[in-house]
Amino acid sequence: MDTEPWYFRAGARALAAIGVTLDQERYLRDMSQGLGTWEQARAAGLRSAVAAGIDCAVVHNDFTSTQEFSQATYRIDGLGELKHIVGA
Repeated sequence: MDTEPWYFRAGARALAAIGVTLDQERYLRDMSQGLGTWEQARAAGLRSAVAAGIDCAVVHNDFTSTQEFSQATYRIDGLGELKHIVGA
């Protein structure tokens, strides 16, 4: 049984609740690359923050290494580095 349509619909409903439209073509591409439904929400969140002039910090790790965060103001290796950013 193909369960992918169920996952897509569930993800679409969840993302709609936060104002993000889940694009099926991108969803399938992201899933084929091992990324989850929330990939589009993360990208939308970063774009919104940058557009609003909010500095963003992204922690580089296995989870974020395959994602597009080039617009982030800071790319850090761990949360401990935030004290240097916030204190600046």
